[in-house]
Amino acid sequence: MTYTLLIPGLVWLILFAYMPMGGLSLAFKDYKANLGIWGSPWSGFENFKYVFRDPTFIDAVWRTLYINILKLIIQFPFPIILALLLNELRMRRGKKWFQTVLTFPHFLSWIIVSGVVINVLAYDGLVNSALGLLGLPTINFLGSESNFVPMLLLTDIWKSSGWGAIIFLAAISGIDQDQYESAQIDGASRMQQMFKITLPNILPTITVMFILSVGGLMSSGFDQIFNLANAATKNVSEVLDVYIYRITFQSSTDFSFSTAVSLFRSLVNMVLLLLADRFAKWLGGDDERIQCIQCGCCPSKQFLNGQGASGGNEKDAEGNYKDNLTISVANLTEIKNGNLDNDFHKFWTDKFNVTWDYNYIDWDSWGEKLRLWINSGDLPDVAVWNYVHGDAMNSIDQGLFYKFPDDWKERWPNVAAAYKLTGLGDKLEELTGGTYVLPRPIYFENKPADPLTNQIGVIALRKDWAEAVGFELKDAYTTTELNEYAELVKEKDPGKVGNKLVPLSYNAADAMTNIIMPNSVHAMTDSPFYKGEDGQFHWGPADPETLTGLKLMQKAYKDGLLNPEFYTWKNNEGQNNFKVTGTAAVTSLGGLASYRQGLDSDMRKNLGVDSDDLVHTAIVLGDDGKYRNMEQANFWSALIFNPNISDEKFERIMDLIDYSTTKEGQLLINMGFEGKDWKYDENNELVSLLPEGTVLEDKYPARFEGLYLLGDDFSVVNPAIKKDYRERAVKLFEEKAKLGTEGQSLATYDWDVNLYDSKAKSQASFDYQNEYANLILKNGDLEANWKEWVNSKMSLVQPYLDELNKEFK
Repeated sequence: MTYTLLIPGLVWLILFAYMPMGGLSLAFKDYKANLGIWGSPWSGFENFKYVFRDPTFIDAVWRTLYINILKLIIQFPFPIILALLLNELRMRRGKKWFQTVLTFPHFLSWIIVSGVVINVLAYDGLVNSALGLLGLPTINFLGSESNFVPMLLLTDIWKSSGWGAIIFLAAISGIDQDQYESAQIDGASRMQQMFKITLPNILPTITVMFILSVGGLMSSGFDQIFNLANAATKNVSEVLDVYIYRITFQSSTDFSFSTAVSLFRSLVNMVLLLLADRFAKWLGGDDERIQCIQCGCCPSKQFLNGQGASGGNEKDAEGNYKDNLTISVANLTEIKNGNLDNDFHKFWTDKFNVTWDYNYIDWDSWGEKLRLWINSGDLPDVAVWNYVHGDAMNSIDQGLFYKFPDDWKERWPNVAAAYKLTGLGDKLEELTGGTYVLPRPIYFENKPADPLTNQIGVIALRKDWAEAVGFELKDAYTTTELNEYAELVKEKDPGKVGNKLVPLSYNAADAMTNIIMPNSVHAMTDSPFYKGEDGQFHWGPADPETLTGLKLMQKAYKDGLLNPEFYTWKNNEGQNNFKVTGTAAVTSLGGLASYRQGLDSDMRKNLGVDSDDLVHTAIVLGDDGKYRNMEQANFWSALIFNPNISDEKFERIMDLIDYSTTKEGQLLINMGFEGKDWKYDENNELVSLLPEGTVLEDKYPARFEGLYLLGDDFSVVNPAIKKDYRERAVKLFEEKAKLGTEGQSLATYDWDVNLYDSKAKSQASFDYQNEYANLILKNGDLEANWKEWVNSKMSLVQPYLDELNKEFK
């Protein structure tokens, strides 16, 4: 009967500790989600070959060991010392108060702790503000590699020591009090009692905790490091856990590869654990109190099926859908409370009789969140996805995307017409034999220039400040000219904003776009591999022109033109200095007229000014006077559907998308309701009825229903956007096409290269904006650091170059 009590524990161990170990076989397989763990083909040690070829992996291993050994030496004693000190407190109430205060940090998440630390230690944070008041220079705490590890140790000690002390306090409470009474009778001081009685009695507990800590030397605190790290500290912060996260969710998903890394880590941890156990026994003998059982498990993956729909698409006599369907959708449009309570959203829900289950995706987590949903089988009914070809082919191969019916183009002709213009749709059909994704067309009827360039590479600068410092207004500036303007503004401060001035308000991506790309077009994330004039493929970041851009970027940083912590900025933080606080001289804007209209609206709301008097837009040239950019394929992102979506839901969504692509639908999405928000004048021209200085987003926020056709197209002709802004946008597009063609400096969109997929290509993918930021922040000679960086990547880059040269001779 006694042994039956073991059954629940044994069942738990088998289900959650031992059975998941079957997932370790992924390390020796080419995992396919549709085939499952056991059905996926074996690949032997192929994954490990790729693992050990990556120098970043080797660096991550040594970095993990270094940080954890430091934690073992410095941090491990703190809970013991804290427990000893608390035990010596004789005031019961004071003892409990200290225990509560010291234990409380453990219950705070690292997101909260990291947010507080970053705000306190930022350039404009509490500590640097205090230093400024004392007349002392500010310290770049967050951007210093030498400060990062001490910051990890201090924050971890503060957060975990109180909780760790509980274990040792529990051990101390079990010590026979007669030993202390005898020692007191013999005249032993409290310090002597601590060293002669307390410590020897808790030594077995200390030994066990030490062994467990050694067994985790290859596992770092991911939450802590991930939230405190940034581009400047990349060389000291990418530990093994962060490396696994990056290769799993921030690049083309390869669970077999990441499992191979995890298995290696677990094996090393096991060896370290056994060595620590042997060492402890050698020191203390086979003390029966020093026995511990280690058990580990791998995370199991749960694959969820999409929910079916109740109801169909039958319509009543008036053409309305009879059955209401709840449809889950994932998009980048943020919806706040009350945003859906207006006539615009009500029109769509009423017309198509749907109830939305809306999932907002933050821009910074877009790629990784969609990868997680796709590979877990938990994809919403329809989602906007940042198209990555390798991921697309893997997902299609594994049955993770819905396959469209063969006759979908006849059933939804408006979608089919827009789909054809992307070019990508037909290419994918050739490769896969069907339709699985809907690439979203950028332009449908209103292409602004030929050749079409990417809309990036347009900046906004303060026109009034330029006039004040004597800087000429032009349609195009070289990167050095913009730096010179920023220098003049920094020197003369025409806006009288003092130390809040940000001459060049760029985040890391903006700096890559507006400083490096104008000088080296193939330094960009979108087109780093290209065929040169010699007929061979090259890697753009290794070109001398990239070094030119890096030197300009580093000079701008050292001269104080970029914000000291620009590399930590997310999303629109760079633009906010321009349109919210009015403290920036230059910001990255983009070339769409809708962006310019949005900037005007934001400046009116936040600064109470008319931006026409203050803002000038221009394109950015390289220092050789050439305009560089990428030729734009006519698509950006794509719509994907849950593979288990019901026919009723799929058809209802497609009906909605097809309507949104018609002229009527586009007018509604981009201009609102006829007669209320716009009208036709006597010349049959569109006229906006919105109050001057407002945009449709002000009246109907969070308009996500235009799921398919991007707003770039209609922004060229949208009368709700000021005519001056529309004409200026078209002019800059035409200027980019003209200068790029004359200089033969546009990066052509190579369908063969972009649609080629391999494991080598996946490994040769890098986060260039953060890599570049790290290079310009690194101590030492920039050129030497750049050459070292290029060489460090070649073990991953060269195999892919060899593949390209072999495949596309």
